Amino acid sequence: MLPNLVIIGAQKSASSYLQLCLAQHQEIYLVKPEVPFFADPYYDPQKLGELAGLLPGHEKPKVFGIKRPDYLGNREVPARLAEHLPQARLIAVLREPIARLVSAYYHFLRYGLLPMLPLNAGMARALEAQPESGFSPERALLEYGCYGTCLERYLQFFPRSQMHILLHDEVSADPAACLQACLGFLGLANLKLPAIGRRNEGIYSYGRIRYLRAVQKLSNRIVPRENRWEYRAGPFGMGIWFLARQVDKRILAPLCNKRPESLDPEIRRRLEDFYAPEITATEKILGRDLSSWRGGRS
Repeated sequence: MLPNLVIIGAQKSASSYLQLCLAQHQEIYLVKPEVPFFADPYYDPQKLGELAGLLPGHEKPKVFGIKRPDYLGNREVPARLAEHLPQARLIAVLREPIARLVSAYYHFLRYGLLPMLPLNAGMARALEAQPESGFSPERALLEYGCYGTCLERYLQFFPRSQMHILLHDEVSADPAACLQACLGFLGLANLKLPAIGRRNEGIYSYGRIRYLRAVQKLSNRIVPRENRWEYRAGPFGMGIWFLARQVDKRILAPLCNKRPESLDPEIRRRLEDFYAPEITATEKILGRDLSSWRGGRS
């Protein structure tokens, strides 16, 4: 059985939270780790059978799903999904673009995809980055929030009825209602699923980020220009990373629980101008008023 549900993003918009909640349903099996298969720079359609292998033999769910937040912004993924999973249901969660961008910036820093620069310097660098072939962390930061463009790419291959699009604010305000809407979209019984407390909090302390980056050099092999990483030495690397995360959560987080830096007014204005046409395009696709996104509310 191949997946018939794909949570495509957006990155840093509560897709992981949605995955955790939906996975409680007895008729849903969601693969816990992210599945980068369709966005892999070494994508090989001959290995499609590996996806079926992600479903344990004893599981017989009505819905078998995978998640990868990068799928929404990756240019190649819509055509690949349409070719191999044409009947799959797609779910996306969208967040106000500038708030998403700021969260993603610190996320990219933590995983060593960008140089260690203060927020405003990093935003200026991203705004000046030129389009290039392959994966560019600086351009991805911005383009992953271009929801109008991203959704239009999907609509070239999938009918709108096959896509369910949520808003981050609604998931935060009423997760139970959003879960029920997702279950209805998937054709499943509206079981009352307990809402899980939000777990995937951002890390905005540069001290914590530097610590995690240093550990990752020991435990992971990261290739920024390919947007991929893997554990060094298999289970040994996984063990190092697991222990480091425990130290971070139990010791560093209570001591260094900072909020993100504020954007300079000029940087914010440039970002508002960048995303304005994308917000308008997204409104047309969703048929909804997104005026609360204008002004870069975060």
